[in-house]
Amino acid sequence: MKRICFLYCMIFVFLLMPNIVGATQSRDDGLSQFMFGISYNELLDTGDIRSHKAEFLAGEEIQGVFEEYDTLLYDKKNGYMELHLDASPCDCPGKITAAAYAKRNGGYLFLRNKETTCIYRHVNGIVASEPITSYMPVGFGLQMFLPEHFSLPKNDEAAFFLTAEIPRQGTTTTLQLKQIPFGLYVPSTTLLIDDAPLALADKAKEVEQINDPQLSLENGSFYKTYHNIHESALIFFDPEQFNDEAYPTELPKKELQDMLLSGNLSAIGEKDRHILEKLGAYASSYPPITLEHMSERFRFFYMVYQVEQNLVWDTCTMEWDSVAGRFRITKKWLSRKKPASFLEFLRDADFWVAAC
Repeated sequence: MKRICFLYCMIFVFLLMPNIVGATQSRDDGLSQFMFGISYNELLDTGDIRSHKAEFLAGEEIQGVFEEYDTLLYDKKNGYMELHLDASPCDCPGKITAAAYAKRNGGYLFLRNKETTCIYRHVNGIVASEPITSYMPVGFGLQMFLPEHFSLPKNDEAAFFLTAEIPRQGTTTTLQLKQIPFGLYVPSTTLLIDDAPLALADKAKEVEQINDPQLSLENGSFYKTYHNIHESALIFFDPEQFNDEAYPTELPKKELQDMLLSGNLSAIGEKDRHILEKLGAYASSYPPITLEHMSERFRFFYMVYQVEQNLVWDTCTMEWDSVAGRFRITKKWLSRKKPASFLEFLRDADFWVAAC
Protein backbone atom coordinates (compact mmCIF):
# COMPACT_ATOMS: atom_id res chain seq x y z
CA MET A 1 0.00 0.00 0.00
CA LYS A 2 2.83 2.39 0.88
CA ARG A 3 4.50 1.63 -2.46
CA ILE A 4 1.27 2.40 -4.35
CA CYS A 5 0.86 5.72 -2.49
CA PHE A 6 4.48 6.62 -3.19
CA LEU A 7 3.98 5.78 -6.89
CA TYR A 8 0.87 7.96 -7.11
CA CYS A 9 2.71 10.82 -5.38
CA MET A 10 5.60 10.59 -7.84
CA ILE A 11 3.20 10.60 -10.82
CA PHE A 12 1.43 13.64 -9.34
CA VAL A 13 4.71 15.55 -8.89
CA PHE A 14 5.81 14.59 -12.40
CA LEU A 15 2.58 15.92 -13.89
CA LEU A 16 2.97 19.16 -11.97
CA MET A 17 6.62 19.71 -12.96
CA PRO A 18 5.90 21.60 -16.20
CA ASN A 19 3.72 24.02 -14.27
CA ILE A 20 6.35 24.44 -11.59
CA VAL A 21 9.07 25.10 -14.16
CA GLY A 22 6.76 27.42 -16.08
CA ALA A 23 6.22 29.46 -12.93
CA THR A 24 9.90 30.37 -12.99
CA GLN A 25 10.50 33.32 -15.32
CA SER A 26 12.64 32.44 -18.31
CA ARG A 27 15.79 34.37 -19.13
CA ASP A 28 14.19 35.78 -22.31
CA ASP A 29 11.08 36.96 -20.47
CA GLY A 30 13.08 38.36 -17.58
CA LEU A 31 15.42 40.31 -19.82
CA SER A 32 12.59 41.64 -21.96
CA GLN A 33 10.58 42.69 -18.90
CA PHE A 34 13.65 44.33 -17.39
CA MET A 35 14.47 46.26 -20.58
CA PHE A 36 11.02 47.17 -21.89
CA GLY A 37 8.42 46.15 -19.34
CA ILE A 38 6.85 43.63 -21.74
CA SER A 39 7.12 39.87 -22.17
CA TYR A 40 9.44 38.29 -24.71
CA ASN A 41 6.53 37.28 -26.94
CA GLU A 42 5.18 40.83 -26.84
CA LEU A 43 8.63 42.10 -27.77
CA LEU A 44 8.72 39.80 -30.79
CA ASP A 45 5.45 41.32 -31.97
CA THR A 46 6.76 44.88 -31.70
CA GLY A 47 7.32 46.93 -34.84
CA ASP A 48 9.85 45.69 -37.39
CA ILE A 49 11.03 42.95 -35.02
CA ARG A 50 7.88 41.03 -35.92
CA SER A 51 9.29 40.30 -39.39
CA HIS A 52 12.39 38.73 -37.78
CA LYS A 53 10.48 36.65 -35.24
CA ALA A 54 11.63 33.30 -36.65
CA GLU A 55 15.28 34.31 -36.47
CA PHE A 56 14.89 35.52 -32.90
CA LEU A 57 13.22 32.30 -31.83
CA ALA A 58 15.94 30.29 -33.55
CA GLY A 59 18.51 32.05 -31.42
CA GLU A 60 20.24 33.80 -34.30
CA GLU A 61 22.05 37.07 -33.66
CA ILE A 62 19.88 39.62 -35.40
CA GLN A 63 18.83 43.20 -35.10
CA GLY A 64 15.63 44.94 -36.03
CA VAL A 65 14.11 48.37 -35.73
CA PHE A 66 12.48 48.86 -32.33
CA GLU A 67 9.73 51.45 -32.21
CA GLU A 68 10.37 54.29 -34.65
CA TYR A 69 14.09 54.87 -34.85
CA ASP A 70 15.98 52.79 -32.31
CA THR A 71 17.68 49.54 -33.29
CA LEU A 72 17.56 46.45 -31.10
CA LEU A 73 20.12 43.65 -31.16
CA TYR A 74 19.38 40.52 -29.15
CA ASP A 75 21.92 37.77 -28.75
CA LYS A 76 19.59 35.05 -27.49
CA LYS A 77 22.39 32.53 -27.05
CA ASN A 78 24.26 34.74 -24.57
CA GLY A 79 21.30 36.51 -22.97
CA TYR A 80 22.42 39.95 -24.12
CA MET A 81 20.47 42.94 -25.46
CA GLU A 82 21.74 46.13 -27.03
CA LEU A 83 19.42 49.00 -27.93
CA HIS A 84 20.95 51.74 -30.07
CA LEU A 85 19.34 55.14 -29.51
CA ASP A 86 19.96 56.24 -33.07
CA ALA A 87 17.68 59.25 -33.15
CA SER A 88 16.71 60.02 -29.60
CA PRO A 89 15.17 63.40 -28.67
CA CYS A 90 17.41 66.46 -28.63
CA ASP A 91 19.99 64.69 -30.80
CA CYS A 92 21.42 62.63 -27.95
CA PRO A 93 22.40 59.30 -29.50
CA GLY A 94 23.61 56.49 -27.31
CA LYS A 95 22.88 52.91 -26.38
CA ILE A 96 21.44 50.75 -23.63
CA THR A 97 23.00 47.35 -22.97
CA ALA A 98 21.62 44.64 -20.73
CA ALA A 99 22.53 41.08 -19.83
CA ALA A 100 21.38 38.22 -17.66
CA TYR A 101 23.85 36.83 -15.12
CA ALA A 102 22.87 33.27 -14.19
CA LYS A 103 22.73 32.11 -10.58
CA ARG A 104 23.41 28.58 -9.45
CA ASN A 105 19.92 28.41 -7.92
CA GLY A 106 18.34 28.96 -11.35
CA GLY A 107 17.57 32.67 -11.07
CA TYR A 108 19.16 35.62 -12.83
CA LEU A 109 20.53 39.05 -12.09
CA PHE A 110 19.58 41.48 -14.85
CA LEU A 111 21.95 44.42 -15.26
CA ARG A 112 21.43 47.36 -17.59
CA ASN A 113 23.67 50.28 -18.53
CA LYS A 114 22.70 53.44 -20.38
CA GLU A 115 25.09 55.85 -22.01
CA THR A 116 24.29 58.86 -24.17
CA THR A 117 26.32 61.71 -25.58
CA CYS A 118 24.35 64.21 -23.48
CA ILE A 119 26.12 63.69 -20.16
CA TYR A 120 25.42 67.36 -19.40
CA ARG A 121 21.68 66.63 -19.40
CA HIS A 122 21.23 63.10 -18.10
CA VAL A 123 22.74 60.82 -15.53
CA ASN A 124 23.72 57.68 -17.38
CA GLY A 125 24.71 54.48 -15.61
CA ILE A 126 23.52 51.15 -14.29
CA VAL A 127 20.19 49.85 -13.15
CA ALA A 128 19.78 46.32 -11.78
CA SER A 129 16.92 43.98 -10.99
CA GLU A 130 18.12 43.79 -7.38
CA PRO A 131 19.43 46.26 -4.77
CA ILE A 132 23.12 47.01 -5.14
CA THR A 133 23.81 45.46 -1.74
CA SER A 134 22.68 42.04 -2.96
CA TYR A 135 24.80 41.70 -6.11
CA MET A 136 27.94 43.76 -5.47
CA PRO A 137 30.76 42.64 -3.13
CA VAL A 138 29.81 42.77 0.54
CA GLY A 139 30.39 46.26 1.93
CA PHE A 140 30.38 47.89 -1.51
CA GLY A 141 29.95 51.66 -1.47
CA LEU A 142 31.71 54.92 -2.17
CA GLN A 143 34.01 54.39 0.82
CA MET A 144 35.60 51.43 -1.00
CA PHE A 145 37.01 53.87 -3.58
CA LEU A 146 38.68 55.95 -0.87
CA PRO A 147 41.44 55.46 1.73
CA GLU A 148 40.32 54.17 5.12
CA HIS A 149 41.27 57.40 6.89
CA PHE A 150 38.99 59.51 4.68
CA SER A 151 35.60 60.07 6.30
CA LEU A 152 32.72 60.70 3.94
CA PRO A 153 30.83 63.86 4.93
CA LYS A 154 27.13 63.66 5.74
CA ASN A 155 24.96 64.83 2.90
CA ASP A 156 21.51 64.33 1.39
CA GLU A 157 22.52 64.64 -2.27
CA ALA A 158 24.27 62.18 -4.56
CA ALA A 159 27.43 63.25 -6.39
CA PHE A 160 28.52 60.02 -8.11
CA PHE A 161 27.01 57.20 -10.12
CA LEU A 162 28.21 53.90 -11.56
CA THR A 163 28.50 52.93 -15.19
CA ALA A 164 29.37 49.52 -16.59
CA GLU A 165 30.67 47.88 -19.74
CA ILE A 166 28.38 44.86 -19.95
CA PRO A 167 29.92 41.99 -21.94
CA ARG A 168 28.12 40.23 -24.75
CA GLN A 169 29.95 37.00 -23.93
CA GLY A 170 31.17 35.85 -20.54
CA THR A 171 30.71 37.78 -17.32
CA THR A 172 33.81 40.02 -17.14
CA THR A 173 32.25 43.40 -16.40
CA THR A 174 34.06 46.74 -16.16
CA LEU A 175 32.65 49.16 -13.59
CA GLN A 176 33.50 52.86 -13.35
CA LEU A 177 32.67 55.60 -10.86
CA LYS A 178 31.64 58.88 -12.49
CA GLN A 179 30.53 62.28 -11.27
CA ILE A 180 26.95 63.44 -11.67
CA PRO A 181 26.79 66.76 -13.56
CA PHE A 182 26.26 69.55 -11.06
CA GLY A 183 22.64 70.65 -11.17
CA LEU A 184 21.09 67.18 -11.34
CA TYR A 185 19.68 66.66 -7.87
CA VAL A 186 19.38 63.04 -6.75
CA PRO A 187 18.54 62.29 -3.08
CA SER A 188 21.12 60.09 -1.35
CA THR A 189 22.71 59.77 2.07
CA THR A 190 25.91 58.17 0.73
CA LEU A 191 26.87 60.52 -2.15
CA LEU A 192 26.45 57.51 -4.47
CA ILE A 193 23.48 56.29 -6.48
CA ASP A 194 23.18 52.83 -7.96
CA ASP A 195 20.16 53.55 -10.18
CA ALA A 196 20.39 56.00 -13.06
CA PRO A 197 17.64 58.61 -12.51
CA LEU A 198 15.76 60.61 -15.07
CA ALA A 199 17.04 64.04 -15.99
CA LEU A 200 15.91 66.76 -13.63
CA ALA A 201 14.21 68.49 -16.52
CA ASP A 202 11.64 65.70 -16.40
CA LYS A 203 11.32 65.56 -12.61
CA ALA A 204 10.52 68.99 -11.22
CA LYS A 205 9.44 67.41 -7.94
CA GLU A 206 13.06 66.47 -7.30
CA VAL A 207 13.99 70.13 -7.54
CA GLU A 208 11.37 71.11 -5.01
CA GLN A 209 13.07 68.88 -2.47
CA ILE A 210 15.96 71.34 -2.38
CA ASN A 211 13.41 73.75 -0.86
CA ASP A 212 14.62 76.73 -2.84
CA PRO A 213 12.05 78.70 -4.88
CA GLN A 214 14.81 79.87 -7.22
CA LEU A 215 15.24 76.35 -8.50
CA SER A 216 11.96 76.35 -10.36
CA LEU A 217 12.02 74.89 -13.84
CA GLU A 218 9.57 77.48 -15.11
CA ASN A 219 10.95 79.50 -18.03
CA GLY A 220 14.30 77.77 -17.73
CA SER A 221 15.18 79.60 -14.51
CA PHE A 222 16.71 76.43 -13.07
CA TYR A 223 19.31 76.38 -15.83
CA LYS A 224 19.87 80.12 -15.46
CA THR A 225 20.38 79.79 -11.72
CA TYR A 226 22.92 77.01 -12.07
CA HIS A 227 24.67 78.80 -14.90
CA ASN A 228 25.04 81.77 -12.56
CA ILE A 229 26.36 79.64 -9.71
CA HIS A 230 28.96 78.09 -11.99
CA GLU A 231 30.06 81.44 -13.40
CA SER A 232 30.24 83.06 -9.96
CA ALA A 233 32.30 80.15 -8.59
CA LEU A 234 34.78 80.42 -11.46
CA ILE A 235 35.29 84.10 -10.61
CA PHE A 236 35.13 83.82 -6.82
CA PHE A 237 37.88 81.18 -6.58
CA ASP A 238 40.12 82.68 -9.27
CA PRO A 239 42.58 85.18 -7.69
CA GLU A 240 43.20 86.78 -11.07
CA GLN A 241 39.53 87.72 -11.40
CA PHE A 242 38.42 88.07 -7.78
CA ASN A 243 40.85 90.87 -6.95
CA ASP A 244 40.65 94.13 -4.99
CA GLU A 245 40.39 96.26 -8.10
CA ALA A 246 37.35 94.45 -9.50
CA TYR A 247 35.81 93.55 -6.12
CA PRO A 248 36.93 95.96 -3.35
CA THR A 249 35.77 93.90 -0.36
CA GLU A 250 36.40 94.88 3.24
CA LEU A 251 37.39 91.39 4.36
CA PRO A 252 40.38 89.62 2.76
CA LYS A 253 39.48 87.47 -0.26
CA LYS A 254 40.80 84.24 1.30
CA GLU A 255 38.78 84.88 4.44
CA LEU A 256 35.61 85.37 2.42
CA GLN A 257 36.25 82.15 0.52
CA ASP A 258 36.73 80.26 3.79
CA MET A 259 33.48 81.72 5.16
CA LEU A 260 31.41 80.65 2.17
CA LEU A 261 32.96 77.18 2.18
CA SER A 262 32.22 76.77 5.88
CA GLY A 263 28.77 78.34 5.79
CA ASN A 264 29.75 80.89 8.45
CA LEU A 265 28.23 84.02 6.89
CA SER A 266 27.33 86.02 10.00
CA ALA A 267 30.60 88.00 10.02
CA ILE A 268 30.17 89.22 6.45
CA GLY A 269 29.22 92.90 6.44
CA GLU A 270 26.59 94.57 4.24
CA LYS A 271 29.13 95.95 1.78
CA ASP A 272 30.80 92.57 1.18
CA ARG A 273 27.44 90.82 1.07
CA HIS A 274 26.25 93.22 -1.61
CA ILE A 275 29.44 92.65 -3.65
CA LEU A 276 29.13 88.88 -3.42
CA GLU A 277 25.44 88.84 -4.28
CA LYS A 278 26.19 91.08 -7.22
CA LEU A 279 28.76 88.50 -8.25
CA GLY A 280 25.95 85.95 -8.09
CA ALA A 281 24.03 88.04 -10.60
CA TYR A 282 27.00 87.86 -12.98
CA ALA A 283 24.70 88.00 -16.02
CA SER A 284 22.12 90.71 -15.39
CA SER A 285 19.38 88.94 -17.36
CA TYR A 286 19.44 85.99 -14.98
CA PRO A 287 17.69 85.87 -11.58
CA PRO A 288 19.79 86.90 -8.55
CA ILE A 289 21.23 84.33 -6.15
CA THR A 290 21.32 84.76 -2.38
CA LEU A 291 24.59 84.49 -0.48
CA GLU A 292 23.19 81.55 1.48
CA HIS A 293 22.40 79.70 -1.74
CA MET A 294 25.85 80.40 -3.15
CA SER A 295 27.49 79.15 0.03
CA GLU A 296 25.40 75.95 0.08
CA ARG A 297 26.34 75.13 -3.53
CA PHE A 298 30.00 76.09 -3.12
CA ARG A 299 30.25 73.78 -0.11
CA PHE A 300 28.77 70.93 -2.14
CA PHE A 301 31.22 71.57 -5.00
CA TYR A 302 34.12 71.56 -2.55
CA MET A 303 32.94 68.37 -0.88
CA VAL A 304 32.86 66.58 -4.26
CA TYR A 305 36.29 68.03 -5.06
CA GLN A 306 37.70 66.57 -1.83
CA VAL A 307 36.33 63.14 -2.73
CA GLU A 308 37.86 63.39 -6.20
CA GLN A 309 41.20 64.37 -4.68
CA ASN A 310 41.22 61.31 -2.41
CA LEU A 311 40.07 58.61 -4.83
CA VAL A 312 42.35 55.57 -4.73
CA TRP A 313 40.63 53.93 -7.70
CA ASP A 314 37.62 54.64 -9.88
CA THR A 315 37.53 51.68 -12.29
CA CYS A 316 37.56 47.93 -11.81
CA THR A 317 36.94 44.64 -13.58
CA MET A 318 34.59 42.16 -11.97
CA GLU A 319 33.73 38.52 -12.45
CA TRP A 320 30.33 37.04 -11.68
CA ASP A 321 30.17 34.40 -8.96
CA SER A 322 27.09 32.33 -9.82
CA VAL A 323 27.20 30.43 -6.53
CA ALA A 324 27.29 33.53 -4.30
CA GLY A 325 25.11 35.51 -6.71
CA ARG A 326 27.54 38.44 -6.48
CA PHE A 327 30.31 40.09 -8.43
CA ARG A 328 33.87 39.89 -7.15
CA ILE A 329 36.46 42.51 -8.02
CA THR A 330 39.51 41.13 -9.83
CA LYS A 331 41.39 44.33 -10.68
CA LYS A 332 41.05 48.02 -9.86
CA TRP A 333 42.84 51.20 -10.93
CA LEU A 334 42.54 55.01 -11.16
CA SER A 335 41.71 55.99 -14.73
CA ARG A 336 41.24 59.74 -14.40
CA LYS A 337 43.59 62.56 -13.57
CA LYS A 338 43.08 64.28 -10.23
CA PRO A 339 42.44 68.05 -10.40
CA ALA A 340 45.43 70.16 -9.41
CA SER A 341 43.25 72.70 -7.59
CA PHE A 342 39.65 73.48 -6.70
CA LEU A 343 39.55 76.08 -9.49
CA GLU A 344 40.72 73.52 -12.04
CA PHE A 345 38.09 71.13 -10.76
CA LEU A 346 35.36 73.75 -11.29
CA ARG A 347 36.62 74.53 -14.78
CA ASP A 348 36.55 70.88 -15.86
CA ALA A 349 33.35 69.78 -14.09
CA ASP A 350 30.18 68.99 -16.02
CA PHE A 351 27.22 71.22 -15.27
CA TRP A 352 23.62 70.49 -16.16
CA VAL A 353 22.29 72.58 -19.01
CA ALA A 354 18.84 72.83 -20.55
CA ALA A 355 18.33 71.35 -24.01
CA CYS A 356 15.18 71.47 -26.16
